Amino acid sequence: MKQILLITLLFCQSIAFGQTIFRVNNTPGITGVNVYTNLQDAHDAASDGDIIYVEPSSEEYSPATLTKKLTIIGNGYFLQENEIEIEDNLESRISSITLPYNEGNPTLNASNSTFYGLTIGTISADRISGVLVERCEVIDLKTGSYSGACSAWTIKKCYVYNLYGSQTSFYLSSNFSIINNIIRAVLAGYSFSTIANNTFGFVSGNSMGAIKNSIMSNNIMIAGSCLESEGGCNHSPDYGPSNSISNNIVVFDDEGGTKVPVYNLPNDNGNISGEDLLSTFLISNPMFIASRDSDLQLAVNSPAKGIGTGGVDAGAFGGSDPYVISGQIPFPIINNFITTGVGNSAVPLNINITITGNN
Repeated sequence: MKQILLITLLFCQSIAFGQTIFRVNNTPGITGVNVYTNLQDAHDAASDGDIIYVEPSSEEYSPATLTKKLTIIGNGYFLQENEIEIEDNLESRISSITLPYNEGNPTLNASNSTFYGLTIGTISADRISGVLVERCEVIDLKTGSYSGACSAWTIKKCYVYNLYGSQTSFYLSSNFSIINNIIRAVLAGYSFSTIANNTFGFVSGNSMGAIKNSIMSNNIMIAGSCLESEGGCNHSPDYGPSNSISNNIVVFDDEGGTKVPVYNLPNDNGNISGEDLLSTFLISNPMFIASRDSDLQLAVNSPAKGIGTGGVDAGAFGGSDPYVISGQIPFPIINNFITTGVGNSAVPLNINITITGNN
């Protein structure tokens, strides 16, 4: 009853604000009012402020170019790996999403859109502002072009492989909040931004660069290791003196005391370098072994516990609003929706909804 009430409230809220809910489902035989087989067609039919559910499927959805302010919702990721109890453990996977700048009408764009619970190959955006990307898995998230950069995005509780704020040093994405994410490889090209409580994968001078005038705190940085005799060890990423860097921790595998980290943090403001990677997370070396986000939760005696600002844990699972395993969205997921399509005063409209409730 609670789940049905919650989904009813979501529909009622949409009606109250004049929103229309669209469904995207490419499963053969799924039809109905406002049901489309791909995101592009649903987008084209929608208006600013509408909601699109991208329903789980065994087939990846085709690319889409968005020019409207929309809320687009999926059902999370790593569902099978984390044994999340959702029917068939299928995900809402989209090959790519493009948010272009409109030269002829700069106000006609996807600024202030929201993305929840999606698995996306690439997000590419050009001079778009105010976007929220939350609880998504993204391979490449690019928020800059050779013509300009984006501003005032919030990227939180996501599993991202590469996060690029610029394509050129002339334009850096600015005023971003990048918080409580797992970022596997690259973070580069941001200014005047807050980068806090993230867990970074193999971080070297090349994989974290061009961060300027930003606050970096409470992050875990998993560094590679090398022999000092090889050279190239203990260098610093391209932070620059303009950043505020505090309460971060570098962890690495010293391979029995034979190696040192490829870089260290500034030795002040609560930063810690050279801690043991093998005792930091639930599994000993997650960058080599982990097949799911849950493996990057902190071990009981992790050196990252309590070292953040105000005594919070560092990393994606720390802070006041921690990362959520599998990107489970904070409201019920519609697993199945079947309707007779038409109803009137004499013939009732029959609807069968299967949902899963989440926190």
